[in-house]
Amino acid sequence: MNIHERSLVTITIPAKQSEVNSEFLTVKFEITLIKCERNKPIWEWNAEEKYEIALRYKERGVELFKDSRITDAFYKFSKACKILITLEPIANLELDKQLESNINGLRLALYNNMAMCHLSRKNYEHTITLCNKVLCKDKNNVKALYRRGMAYGYMNNNEKAVADLKEILTLEPNNNAAKEQFNIYNTRLQESIQRSNDMVRRMFKT
Repeated sequence: MNIHERSLVTITIPAKQSEVNSEFLTVKFEITLIKCERNKPIWEWNAEEKYEIALRYKERGVELFKDSRITDAFYKFSKACKILITLEPIANLELDKQLESNINGLRLALYNNMAMCHLSRKNYEHTITLCNKVLCKDKNNVKALYRRGMAYGYMNNNEKAVADLKEILTLEPNNNAAKEQFNIYNTRLQESIQRSNDMVRRMFKT
């Protein structure tokens, strides 16, 4: 659209989104573009600007996730990550230590949030990959350990699920969510070990 140009917009949405056979509402309205400001291209942004913009994408992604808009949330987190990637290698930028710490912390939070989205969509391999990125930098990151442990559990890798959940309980003994999941997967692991032992005994029974 150009300045002062008008456009007629039509939006159709379900009247009751919880029902399968819902009625639809149609909303029509006219918009007029009265002002258009071009942003600087990303290669002209400084490190602080990139951090602030990436942070806004992250915050919007959190809002979308809370509204169960998982895919939209993931794209916001992914966009923020792509902005931060343009700061690599960060050590060469000689940034203020606080800003560098903020950027690194935001990057880990974004990886964690994208892992959360993948876990919600049952993309377990992607969940594990992203959690590994976090744990490579912060081996005691409880959120990453929990999400990776759950992904392993859903993939029936009870041994690795138990290992991650046990690590959480070492760090946070009163973490009830981790305790509950640990009990579930540890029970499955012990049952699997018992079945394996029984099979071996039958094989070598004389």
